[in-house]
Amino acid sequence: MELCYQDAMDDLAHFESCGADAQALGRIEGLINHCFFLMNKYTELETRAEGLQAQVLSYQESLFGKAERAKEKGLRTAEPSAEKQATDTITQASHLQDTTSTQPDQAFSNTAVEPKASDVQPNANRGGRLSFDDYPNVPIQVCEHSEYQLGDPCPECLKGRLYAIDPNRKVVIDGQSPFLVSRYLLKVLRCALCGATFKAQAPVDVREKYRASAKAVLAYLHYGAGVTYYGIERMQMMQNAPIPLSTQSEIIESAASAVYALTNHLAHIGRESDLIIQDDTSVRILELIKQNKTQDPERKGMYTTGFVFKGEHPFVLYMSGRQHAGENFDELMAGRQSATVPTRVADALSANSDHEAIADQGKCNAHAFRKFRTLMSLFPNEASRVLHIYDQIYNHDEHCRNERYPPEQRLAYHQIHSQPLMDELFAWARNLLLEKKAEPNGVLGKLLQYLINHESGLTLFLRKPNVPIDSNEVERMLKEVIRYRKRSLFFGTSYSADYGSRYISLIATCHMHQIDSIDYLTQIQLHEQSVWKDPGSWLPWNYQQNTLDQAA
Repeated sequence: MELCYQDAMDDLAHFESCGADAQALGRIEGLINHCFFLMNKYTELETRAEGLQAQVLSYQESLFGKAERAKEKGLRTAEPSAEKQATDTITQASHLQDTTSTQPDQAFSNTAVEPKASDVQPNANRGGRLSFDDYPNVPIQVCEHSEYQLGDPCPECLKGRLYAIDPNRKVVIDGQSPFLVSRYLLKVLRCALCGATFKAQAPVDVREKYRASAKAVLAYLHYGAGVTYYGIERMQMMQNAPIPLSTQSEIIESAASAVYALTNHLAHIGRESDLIIQDDTSVRILELIKQNKTQDPERKGMYTTGFVFKGEHPFVLYMSGRQHAGENFDELMAGRQSATVPTRVADALSANSDHEAIADQGKCNAHAFRKFRTLMSLFPNEASRVLHIYDQIYNHDEHCRNERYPPEQRLAYHQIHSQPLMDELFAWARNLLLEKKAEPNGVLGKLLQYLINHESGLTLFLRKPNVPIDSNEVERMLKEVIRYRKRSLFFGTSYSADYGSRYISLIATCHMHQIDSIDYLTQIQLHEQSVWKDPGSWLPWNYQQNTLDQAA
């Protein structure tokens, strides 16, 4: 029987009308008020405990990995009971029969594109062991036999002739310093009569101490690998090839001219992009931290915003400073010429959504199912249901990716297979809240309300082609700047944060296209004037052809 405060007060009034003792009724009323006060406090503490427990589980998952994880389904799967699996399978099968009379797999498989040879990873199942052919850029040294030649008599049987078979292949890897230091003594002769001097010529250009390749290696070590300036100095001191701590930032800055030209051009391309995936992460800038302590500015936050621009040649851009993701998006999109409305995919944080530029807003479904995964121990049935639905949706998306469906075909496939699942998910969430099966202010109720509030963004991939289900791609690319933040800790000034973010943008884009970023940074320095004249011809995916043309 459910206790109700109003019913208790009505009963008390009834006793009073019957002539009960007033003092006794007053004591009973006090006890009733105290009882219901304790009940309300207990409910409040129970709700807070649920939230704290979910937070602890989230912290445990961040520190020690995911406890609830299936063997083959990845991080989104939480297997429901066998009875529930059977029920879901029957429900889904009957629904699909009502939706379409054809078999979607057969209908969509006719136009599938064969996978490219470049998409196959040759050493995917070899545990990291690389073969002779996995070093294509290393020159091959052919070793001739020291005693015998082709056609010589066999020294064993003295009858046959020697002929060539497949050579024995060996790979030897040596270690060396990242920087090779050379010293040259250029002898000088002077005329004893007129005093004219004649200096010997060096075999290489010695006008600049730090060559383009050294600047590229230094930039990659610091911004690509996150090695601190102090760590580079110690390593070079140990190898008797010192590069002072105080000059390293100056060396990198001196090579940044072409980097500015290229990142400005990429920003111009990104402004006209139709699909942008974006997110924020924190950053430390010593100059701004000092301002926070001494000047007490109106805004104290510091962010690095990451953009992934999708298209024929995807690329990455980072911006570091006071502005959050929405403001950086407005700055980037200012002056957009394209008449189409871009699609912007991000998580549901207000910093991502707070912008004035017009865009179709897609939300990250991965953030949604990860929130429910932390509730597996508190609400196993509800969490399992959400994760099971999302597992099917991600399987559908993986099928489209494996079959290499074009955007329109992928959209149609999701509308047939994933639309019923998403409809079921949101109908179930609304039903739990309407029937009060979940406390609205509890941790489960808040997550259900989160789903309902962002239904339009979470289902954008069902209405618009080429929209990803989540923003995981930019999350992966943000690891480039997170690695730098965890190892090098901070930028010194807003200026160094700016050109440092530009360096990381080019290095991350090279990684995305499997391009040697050290060679790329070297070549854009050597052809700096050409880069400024035509930056579009010196992007990571086309610079090699221009390098060959310049050499010719």
